[in-house]
Amino acid sequence: SKPIVIDGPSQIGKSQWAAQWFGADDTLVVNCQDCVEPPLKHYSENKKKYRAIIFEEANWNLIYKNKMLFQSTNNYIDLGRSSTNCHHYRVRLHCVPMFVLGNEFYQGIDQNPAARHYIERNVDFWAVTTTLFA
Repeated sequence: SKPIVIDGPSQIGKSQWAAQWFGADDTLVVNCQDCVEPPLKHYSENKKKYRAIIFEEANWNLIYKNKMLFQSTNNYIDLGRSSTNCHHYRVRLHCVPMFVLGNEFYQGIDQNPAARHYIERNVDFWAVTTTLFA
């Protein structure tokens, strides 16, 4: 399953809208601002609790640098590796709904045509400009 990318200005309800699909208590929200690798240790320790994941403040680079993770394969993915490889954790996101929320998702991608090609083929992109809640 492809991650759903919801891109638009702040304060229009992207997070609330995404969380309501599976319920706020059953959806893990992770802060991905300036992340190269998403912080999913809490998910790895509580995977039965969550039905979906919201990656907040993310952009194309997070998905491009973590292709195996966002392809939602049946494989376990190692994350959080230390420089000595002795500290890491594993996650398996097979069929876990993923929402990637950003304000300027594609900013800077034009310098990397291969990344744009990959992202356009491997995400469902929704640009929003109006409020998503009443």
